Order: sequence, then structure tokens, then C-alpha cells
Amino acid sequence: MSVLDRFREVTGYEAAHFYGACAFFVAIVLAYLLFATMKGSWIRLQAEEMKAGDVVNTIARAIILLMFFIWLMS
Repeated sequence: MSVLDRFREVTGYEAAHFYGACAFFVAIVLAYLLFATMKGSWIRLQAEEMKAGDVVNTIARAIILLMFFIWLMS
């Protein structure tokens, strides 16, 4: 008996559905964090606490972290 068969037997769900639900949840959390980062950097830009280059740098770092987490999950 494989792990996938055992998972189906114990939970009654297909493993792909469970993985899909978890991936969807993680994607929502990562999208929120990316949005919050961009919103915060935009607010700081409007308050003149950051320059345009700093905002681009912050967004680039957030996207790099997002790609790292996607790579880590796969």
C-alpha cells in the first residue's frame, strides 16, 4: 500500500485535493504579504520617507522572496 492510498483510506480525500487546498492557502498568504509590502512602501514613498529607488528595491526583494518560497514548496 502506497502513501497516497493510505492517505485516501484515512482521510477519504484524494491527496491532490489536499495538496491543492494547502497550496491555495499558502498562495493567498504570500499574495497578502506581497500586497502589504507594496502598500507599506507606497505609503512611505508618499510620506517622503523613501525614494523611488528604495521602493523598487523593496518590491524586488519581496518578489525574490516570493520566488524562493514557490521554489521551496515545489
